[in-house]
Amino acid sequence: MNYNEQYKPISSSVLRKQMALLSFKDALQEQRFEECSGLVAEAKRLGAGQRDIRKAIADYVRGGTEASRWRKVKAGRKRGRRF
Repeated sequence: MNYNEQYKPISSSVLRKQMALLSFKDALQEQRFEECSGLVAEAKRLGAGQRDIRKAIADYVRGGTEASRWRKVKAGRKRGRRF
């Protein structure tokens, strides 16, 4: 496998969509709810689907991002708990 096959460039439209979703997730985490409607509109304008928006909201309701949940699972394993 050469470098070009391993690392495919991300198109700018996909990157903009991901950045808009990340901004929305950050606003949720920081409880800046008055900004969320504008950020959702911007994410949709850039190509985010309803599934992407719902996933971001579900992550917030469950208590964080996937990375923070993974840290909790990892910490529990160190203490001998199973999740």
